[in-house]
Amino acid sequence: MELFFQLMTVPDKQLRAMVYSHVVNDIKALNKGGKNEKVNRKLQAFMHKLLAGTNSDNGGKNKASAINTQDSQAAQAGSATIKDSSSAAARKCIDIACELYRQNIWTDVHTVNMIATATLSSHSPIMVRAIHFFLGIEDRMSDDKEKEEVS
Repeated sequence: MELFFQLMTVPDKQLRAMVYSHVVNDIKALNKGGKNEKVNRKLQAFMHKLLAGTNSDNGGKNKASAINTQDSQAAQAGSATIKDSSSAAARKCIDIACELYRQNIWTDVHTVNMIATATLSSHSPIMVRAIHFFLGIEDRMSDDKEKEEVS
């Protein structure tokens, strides 16, 4: 799973879309016959940890002492790259959790807590996605149910 979230940070849009759909479909297939609680808990714990990592930000600490040396500047650039890739993976993580909830695959308390944790993120795209989930999930789920009944 960690590899898939690392792949979601690459610049290739088609690869990110393919990995996203693979993760959603794989989790959906795991839970098709019945809920696989053991695997679900491990995946949810991993995703929750990834989202919780975006809540705290060390921005601003020790910046004054790091300005003078090239090594520390390179370390800061590497740290920014790690934060950016972590943020991109967390954005996809919240999208996956919301989609699985919408499809009635992960509708338990752990999923809602994971999304609630994302509302406290220091990264605005993650926070906005989580808040948007809470503001409109019932409408989207009822629309899906209506479309399913018409079909």
